Order: sequence, then C-alpha cells, then structure tokens
Amino acid sequence: ADPMAGTVQRVVELPFAEKRWVPERRYFDDFAAHRLGLEWNFRRLPTEGTYSLAARSGFLRLYAKPAVISEPDRSRCSLMGVRQKEATFSFKAFMQFDTKLVGAEAGVMLFQKDDVYLQFTIKRSDNSWLLQLLRKEKHSDAREVTSRELPDYNKELRFEVHADLNGYNFSYALARDGPVESLFQGLPPDALLMAGYTGAYMGLYATTVGQTSHEAEYADFDWVERTTVITL
Repeated sequence: ADPMAGTVQRVVELPFAEKRWVPERRYFDDFAAHRLGLEWNFRRLPTEGTYSLAARSGFLRLYAKPAVISEPDRSRCSLMGVRQKEATFSFKAFMQFDTKLVGAEAGVMLFQKDDVYLQFTIKRSDNSWLLQLLRKEKHSDAREVTSRELPDYNKELRFEVHADLNGYNFSYALARDGPVESLFQGLPPDALLMAGYTGAYMGLYATTVGQTSHEAEYADFDWVERTTVITL
C-alpha cells in the first residue's frame, strides 16, 4: 500500500529504480505435457477423476461433476485456474463440449472466491445451446448479465475475455479459427472485486449442476492463453 495514501495504487514506482522490470507477457498451455503445469491451481483439493491429460492426447479433459461453485457448500467442483497477475489482460481458451444432459455447462470463469466470480459458459438447453455470462457478487445471488442462443454451435467454442481500464469484454468464436463475435462489452472494471482477498484467478469450469449421469460428462480443452497487457 502507498504509505501516503493508505491504499493500494494502480500504478506505483519500482522500489529499485536501477533494476529492470521484465513482466511475464504471455502464458500458453497446449496440454501436451504428461503432468499439469505448476501455474494451475484449484480452489480446494480436487476430487479423484476431476481432470485427465491422458484421456485424449493434447487436451485437458475436465469432467463435469454435480458440484457447482458455491460459498455455503465450499464444494470441490470442477474448477481450476491460473493466477491473474495484472488488471489489464486477455484470457482465451478453446473448448470442445457435447452433452445430452439438459442443464450441463462448461466454459471459463474469472473468480476470486466461491461467491465472487464472472462465469462465461455454454449450457445445454432443451432444444439448443445457450451461451451465458453470469456475475456473482458477495451477499447476492448470481445474476445473468446476458445470454445468447447458439443454434449453429457444433461442439466447439473459443472463449475470449479482454480486460482494460474501462472494464471487461466477452467474445467467442464458433470454430478454432472462426471469426470473433461479441457477447458483451463494457462490464465495469469493479465487477469482480472482493474486499479482504488478494487473489484473482482465470480458469476452466464444468458442471452437471446437481445431476448425475450414466455416461461421463466432460469438456476437452485444447489450449489456454493468458496475455498481459502492460499500460503505463
């Protein structure tokens, strides 16, 4: 914290002016390794069979379990992430997901605690697929920011989240190299803010939302990219 202001400032001088600061600009994981990288963390110790790097070569398979992210339950849901290191960044992930289980969903999430998060997922509905953006603030229920039916969804989706000093922007593409479509622009920069907590993560999420299935439900992630945008 700034000793003069008594608060944490967005921009501060380097404590050692003679030292050169080299920020990490990009983290990329294509899940080609046999073990999960040390950048990845879980909210709690994951249950056995939460994910696999062996089920499909070159993919991280995240199994959708009945548990959902929830503060009262402190559940060990299928949620994993890498640390958000700067306020200005982009986070992208390419996912393949198919299910017949109505209500099951998978996608990406920005989270600080079990009751403070932004959830960007695609959900199976009765006759179609629904792309949703949810915002959860402390002491309130999760609310829908926006949603869109995707009748042309064909089992794969590229998620993109961009954050700058003006807020969060959420986009998607219906194919690996397909054109980007905007879902929502300009969510306020304080939309994800938790007093008294110092960690922020961006990650992957899958759930059957309380339902059990006779078949394994899962999402396959081909790659994840976190890019830091340095603003001075």
